[in-house]
Amino acid sequence: MTAQVCLTVGARQLVLRGEESAPRWYHFGPPLPDTETLEALHARSVPNAALDAPPFLSLCPVEGWGFWGKPSLSRLGLPPIRWQSVALTGNEADARVTLTADGLRWEQRYSLAASGGLTVSVRVTNLGPHPLTLLHCAAVTLPLPDEASEVLTFTGTWCNEYQTPRLALPAGAFERFGRRGRPGHDGFPALICGTPGFSDAAGALTAVHLAWSGDTALRVEALPDGQRVLQAGEAFAGGALTLAPGAVYDSPDAVIFVADGLNDLRRQTHRHVRDVIHPAPLPPRPVHLNTWEALYFNHDRAALSALIAAAAEIGVERFVLDDGWFRGRRADTAGLGDWEADPALYPQGLGPLAAEIQAAGMDMGLWVEPEMVNPDSDLYRAHPDWCLHVPQTERPTARNQLVLDLTRPDVGEYLFARLDALLRDHPIAYLKWDMNRDLAPAFSPINGWVTPAQTRALYSLLDRLRAAHPRVEIESCASGGARADWGILRRTDRVWTSDSNDARDRADIQRGFSLFFPPEVMGSHIGPPECHTSGRRLPLLTRGAVALAGHLGIEWDIRGLEPVERETLRALIAQFKADRVWQSRAETRYLALPEARAIGWMLYDPQTSTARITLYPRAYSQTPLTVRLPGLPAGQRYRITTRPPFSLPDALDGLIVSAETLSQTGLLFDLRAPDAALLFWLEPQS
Repeated sequence: MTAQVCLTVGARQLVLRGEESAPRWYHFGPPLPDTETLEALHARSVPNAALDAPPFLSLCPVEGWGFWGKPSLSRLGLPPIRWQSVALTGNEADARVTLTADGLRWEQRYSLAASGGLTVSVRVTNLGPHPLTLLHCAAVTLPLPDEASEVLTFTGTWCNEYQTPRLALPAGAFERFGRRGRPGHDGFPALICGTPGFSDAAGALTAVHLAWSGDTALRVEALPDGQRVLQAGEAFAGGALTLAPGAVYDSPDAVIFVADGLNDLRRQTHRHVRDVIHPAPLPPRPVHLNTWEALYFNHDRAALSALIAAAAEIGVERFVLDDGWFRGRRADTAGLGDWEADPALYPQGLGPLAAEIQAAGMDMGLWVEPEMVNPDSDLYRAHPDWCLHVPQTERPTARNQLVLDLTRPDVGEYLFARLDALLRDHPIAYLKWDMNRDLAPAFSPINGWVTPAQTRALYSLLDRLRAAHPRVEIESCASGGARADWGILRRTDRVWTSDSNDARDRADIQRGFSLFFPPEVMGSHIGPPECHTSGRRLPLLTRGAVALAGHLGIEWDIRGLEPVERETLRALIAQFKADRVWQSRAETRYLALPEARAIGWMLYDPQTSTARITLYPRAYSQTPLTVRLPGLPAGQRYRITTRPPFSLPDALDGLIVSAETLSQTGLLFDLRAPDAALLFWLEPQS
């Protein structure tokens, strides 16, 4: 057995060392020059009233041998697992650990990326002659530093996703389970653990994201011997997973980062998405207009034509036809599953509308919700057995719909055929792929508990469509941001962050979202003056400033705009187009401002040193606000400027100032009016 495996890529290093019974994790962080001393440095004393040789935290701690935390792997009805053989192999960027016991093989795979992200996954193989029932199998179990005593987790509700409460790590364990069959509005699958009070700017932290769109289990545990342990893995539907002889279970990927502050975490996660999740760069993000908040279910042809003309006139590049276009769809009570244009609305199909959109200089997008079916649909009437349900019990609906059983091959074939036909027969460049309900019950009459299989079947369907139509972009939408993770992002190009287009709410939603997602995949739209979810009225410049933080779109009936609104929208779109190439490689940094008073962020392009800053005052105050802009390159001088329709105080507009002054002294702003956002640029001077 190799005594040590050391992965080193860029500024990160992983050290695994072999032990007599199992290997263990020694180091993940900046490279060390003397890794051979780690074993001695990690030696622990023997506490009183304990085993004479207390077990260390191995890569796969199991029950029955004195490790008192949650096992990484547990099975049903067999003697305690005792590893009989151990092997470590690896090179500079990848490693594999293989443990074998009577009846099973456990393999853990590691891949270290230049982003700083360490991807870890597990494969379990049933080597025995009988079924093997797994009760739990973590993708990763890793030690945390002793000072990691504060946990940032994710929660939220519809229209209030990506909230980031914190708690002090208690004695014992903190757990977050996702059991909805999707991450949900309340359960983005990530935890961040760090020193008390870690901030955007500073604080040692360890973060893990489980790249999985199904059920999840995340856990942080403070053991009585002082060890702190972080664990991430899939939560098995029904509480267990049974493997037939010779069968294999592959866990989702867990991706781990160590960082100094949340902005450093953003820098690493955004690079990881760009380098690993989306290794082929996305083309420049086209400006969207989505018809939902403009027309809802009103697919009047004259109204659509007027909206197409208005969109093209202000510079929109993609016109997305939302819900209501298919057979029988007059409200959310009918039609899901019948993916053909409604002949009453589109007697010649979608072709003439697509041609009109193209003639206006835009490409066409289309809303679909393939995983669902309405009881009032031709599909359900023909195949009532195709939905997830428990036989001879009620079938609970949500939003008047049921979930199709994607684990059935006939369902997968039907959906592929319908979607493939839409994409072959029409010049559709983009699908807004929605999912408007949780899996309840997550049970298939032919396949039993299906949450993992349902998720993998969805991935297979998306992979098949992407292979057949590689130029079609897909957005992951789930009643807003209820299915956003790196598992679905590998197969999609954009995430709809929230159904709320309220800029005040969005400022906080997008802050939490930005911890793991870069701006180019964050759908952010300018809604109407009065938000349809909150009823709040906000200025157009504020709505625009917040939407410019991501992939810009419009979701507003712009047919009857006042001239000043039209010119402002045109200017906002022009600003997005001017910045979108460098924004897709920019670093996102949040500013140290008094939380109750204002929120602010900076997009910084390391290639050109250009920066764009957005300030959003939340509360009225007559006290000027000092805004410091750290992290700019030393010695660089900047011109402070803005562009219409935004403005700056005359004293600042055009001022040339050093990066050191911007960082240490800062800029003074009189931000009295709440909800009056300000946006300005730093242009480097030679």
